[in-house]
Amino acid sequence: MMLHGRIFKDGPGWAAHCDALGAFTQGRTRKDAISMLAELVELKVGQSGFLARVDDIGGEDVLITGSNPAQLFGGLLRYQRERRDMSIADAAVRIGASSRSIYARMERGEHSPRLDTMQAAIAAIAPDLAIIVGDRKGPLKAEPSRAEPRRARRR
Repeated sequence: MMLHGRIFKDGPGWAAHCDALGAFTQGRTRKDAISMLAELVELKVGQSGFLARVDDIGGEDVLITGSNPAQLFGGLLRYQRERRDMSIADAAVRIGASSRSIYARMERGEHSPRLDTMQAAIAAIAPDLAIIVGDRKGPLKAEPSRAEPRRARRR
């Protein structure tokens, strides 16, 4: 799981944001702002041992990953649910979970949901967010080389 973030010049310093987690911070340099964003994501996720990584892919874009994708997803769900003033019971009903405890386990990062469950949870709790698939490190600079096709053997 990866979240999108932004980093940009803001006055004399740099600002770093991850809107999906409600994480906004600053640093004196671009590198400082990226480091501060990683620390803030760790605090927002709030799970012991969770480490965040922020990759600068150029321009204003950064990609945020974590040592435990289920915990990162759980932090995202918790922030989005709280932002919308929903209880855990409300969220569980909205996503069609069979019990509140199953949903709560997802928020704590103790349950790694299947992709269809992730999509349903995001659609129900944060319909303004989307799951996007793309390159890990930004656009490819050149087409990867392709091996020559094998020729059929003659008998």
